[in-house]
Amino acid sequence: MEKEPNNQLPKWENGWGARHTQMLLYFSSLSVVFMLRLNLTMAVVAMTTSTTNRVPLSPAEKALVLSSLFWGYGLLQTFLGNWGRKTNAVKVLSYCILISSALTFATPMAAIHFGAVGIIVVRVLMGIVQGGIYPNITNLSSMWAVPQERAVLLPAVYNGSVFGTFVSMISSGFLAETFGWPSIFFSSGIFGFVVGGALLYFGKCSPSDHKGISKEEQEFMRNSSVRIGTMRKLPVPWKKILTSVPVIMLTITHWCNSWGYWTITSLTPTYMNGVLHFDVESDGFLSALSPLTSLLLSFLFTLISMKTKNLMPPLYEKFMWNSIGMYGCSFALIVLAYTQDTTIAIALITVGSGVGIASNFGFTTNHIDLSPNFAGILFSFTNSIANFASIFGPLISTYLVKDISDLYAWRIVFLLAAAILALGNTCFLFWGTTKTQEWNEAETKEAQVE
Repeated sequence: MEKEPNNQLPKWENGWGARHTQMLLYFSSLSVVFMLRLNLTMAVVAMTTSTTNRVPLSPAEKALVLSSLFWGYGLLQTFLGNWGRKTNAVKVLSYCILISSALTFATPMAAIHFGAVGIIVVRVLMGIVQGGIYPNITNLSSMWAVPQERAVLLPAVYNGSVFGTFVSMISSGFLAETFGWPSIFFSSGIFGFVVGGALLYFGKCSPSDHKGISKEEQEFMRNSSVRIGTMRKLPVPWKKILTSVPVIMLTITHWCNSWGYWTITSLTPTYMNGVLHFDVESDGFLSALSPLTSLLLSFLFTLISMKTKNLMPPLYEKFMWNSIGMYGCSFALIVLAYTQDTTIAIALITVGSGVGIASNFGFTTNHIDLSPNFAGILFSFTNSIANFASIFGPLISTYLVKDISDLYAWRIVFLLAAAILALGNTCFLFWGTTKTQEWNEAETKEAQVE
C-alpha cells in the first residue's frame, strides 16, 4: 500500500488532533496575556475620573504608567526564550502567565496606596515576566505546527492578541461602571490563573512528550518534517543571526509595526475621550470595535489564505498580507489625521487598525520560516528591539498631545505613525524572504563533519 503524500492531510486528521489542542492553548495564552496588558489602558481613564478610589494622575503620569510595562519587557526576553528552549518551554510560559496574573491582582492596591509609582513598579515587573510569552509560544509552535497547516494555525495563534484586546476593551467600561475600576484587574487576573493552570496541566513541549497523541498523528507529523522529539539544544549562532540581512529587515519591520500598533491601541481611548467626547463606557465599546473588526477579518483572511496559498509563492503571499496590514493601516491614519467628522473618524480607527491583523499572515510568522530551530530566539530578538517602539511610540505621542482635545496635535501623531508603518512594510518588501537560512542547521552540520 502506497504511503500517503506528505503534502496532504490524511483522512483521519481532517478533524481535531493533539496538535490542534496545543495550538488552542497557545491562542488562549496570548488572549489572556493581552487582557492583562491592556486592562490599564481602559482603567487609567476610569481611575482618574471615579468618585470612589480615585487615583489622581497628571497627563505625564498617565503616559508613564501606560508605557511602564514595556520598560522591563525586553530585559529578559532573550534569556527566557532560550531558557524555555533548553529546559521546558511549557512551564516557563505557564509561570510567566501565572506571575503576571498575581501582579495584576496587586495593581489596584498599589495604585490606591502609592499612586503612579505603585502602578509603575507593578507594571515593570509584569513586563519583565511577560518577556517570556512570545518567544516560548514561538518555540512551542515550531514543534507542533506542521508545514501544511502553518499558514492557518500560526496566524490563528497570534490572533489571540486581538481576541484578548477585544475582550479587554468591551468588558472594561462595563466593569468600571458597574463594579468599580479595580474589578477590571481582578477579572482579568482570574482568567490568567485559569489559563496558566490549564497550560501547565495540559501543555506538552513536543509530540514525544504527549502520552495521548495517536501513533498515526505522530507518524504524520514526522513525515511532515516536524521534530516530534524534544527541542534541539543547539548553540545559538548569534554572529550569523545578527549579520543576517533577512533578520535585520524583519527586525525593522517588527519595530515599525510595534510603533503603529501600540500608539493606536494605547491612545485610542484617550483620543475618543478628548476629541470625540465619549464617556468611559461608550469609549470602551467603541475601542472594542477595532479588535472585533480584526477578529472578523482574520476569519476572512484565513479563508482567502487557504484558497490562495497554492496560487502564488509563499513569499509573495506574505508580501501581500503584510502590505494589506501595514500599508492599509498607514493609509487609514493619513485620512484620519485630516478628518473632523466623528463617524468617519470612528470608521477609520475601526477599519484601519482592524486590517492590521493581516500582518499576522506576513512578518509575524516569518521567524519560523527563517529558522525553525531558533524561531523563539529570533522572535525574542526582534521583539526586544521592537519593544523600544512600544515604549517611545506612546510616550512621544503623549508628549506631542499637550491637550487631548487638540485635533492638530493628534494629526502629527497619526501622520508620524503612518510614515513609520509604511517604512517598515517597504523594508519587508525589498529584503524579506521565506527561505530557511543556512545557519539554521549550521551547528548540526559542523557536528556531523567532526
